[in-house]
Amino acid sequence: MSLILAAAAVAALTVLAYAYWDRIKQWIETILADRVERVLGYGARKRLHHVVSIADKTARGIRNRVYVYVNKITGKGYEKMEEKRLDDISVVEEDIIKEIDEKGPIIQEFKYEE
Repeated sequence: MSLILAAAAVAALTVLAYAYWDRIKQWIETILADRVERVLGYGARKRLHHVVSIADKTARGIRNRVYVYVNKITGKGYEKMEEKRLDDISVVEEDIIKEIDEKGPIIQEFKYEE
């Protein structure tokens, strides 16, 4: 029974840390980093910043994967993306402009698969 409670507590703390990661990261990089630098020196502050950067990259990757997975399950987005932008028409060759006029806009479709 205590193992189940411990697992539930770890899961709850993980969810809270994930939900408030930006605030936690800001607190670590400002308040905690200042105190670490005062006590242990600038090198320790640099190492702390490095560790926080790695954790932030990991959290961002997890957040992006969860976002894509949830959108895939709910059927939102990622099936057709459309880009309608042309920087400067004077740079584009005449053949390409003629082809666009004949066929209509160019649409590239991407499909996300895991």
